[in-house]
Amino acid sequence: MVRGRDYEIAAIVHSGGGKLLLDPLAAAPHSQAFSNQFADKVEELMADGVKFYFCQNTARSMKVSTDQLIPGVEYVTAGISALADFQSNGWTNVQP
Repeated sequence: MVRGRDYEIAAIVHSGGGKLLLDPLAAAPHSQAFSNQFADKVEELMADGVKFYFCQNTARSMKVSTDQLIPGVEYVTAGISALADFQSNGWTNVQP
């Protein structure tokens, strides 16, 4: 199987997982960004074609601005409803 041809991977991040998408190297990083030990891993996954979507509700509650996120992260309006939206478009939900 070939990623991009046979399958795609997307991660919808919401609630406490929001910290994983904060960029500690941003010009004006979010106060919680410095504790993100996984920023490099997220960037590696993105370089391999994994798409990350951040819940706007979570972003608002955390007071996160777009320029504080790892570059390339996209938004969904609500993380939970995005799961249903993705599934209705043929995606399969795999939750660890």
